[in-house]
Amino acid sequence: MVIAIIIIIAVSLGNSMNGIEIVGEQLVTDPYYTTIGDYLYPIVVVKVKNTSNTTKKVSFEANFYADGNLLGSDQASYVTLAPGDEAFLHAQSDRGYRMWSSHEYSYKITKWHVYS
Repeated sequence: MVIAIIIIIAVSLGNSMNGIEIVGEQLVTDPYYTTIGDYLYPIVVVKVKNTSNTTKKVSFEANFYADGNLLGSDQASYVTLAPGDEAFLHAQSDRGYRMWSSHEYSYKITKWHVYS
C-alpha cells in the first residue's frame, strides 16, 4: 500500500514540471517569420504558465526535423515567471533549407530547464 502511494506521488511530481504548465505549442514555418536570407529556419513557440507559488526561471531545448531527419537544434532564452504569470518561449533551428524547397518540418522538445 505504501509503495503505491509513493508511485502516485512520483508520477504527479514528474508531470508537473516543477510548477510549470505547458499551455500550448506551435511549430511556425511561415516564410514571413522564419526566413533568414534565402533559408527557412523553423521555430517552435511554447506558451507556459507558472502554477507554483514561487518565482521560476524556465527554458527548453528542441530538435528540429525536416522529412523526419534531424535538421538542427536550439535552446530558448530563459524567462522569469512570477506565480501565475504566463509567457511565450521560442527556439529556432540553427540550420535551414532554401525557402522555396518543400519539406515536412517537425520538432521535439528534448529537455526542460526549470529553476526556482
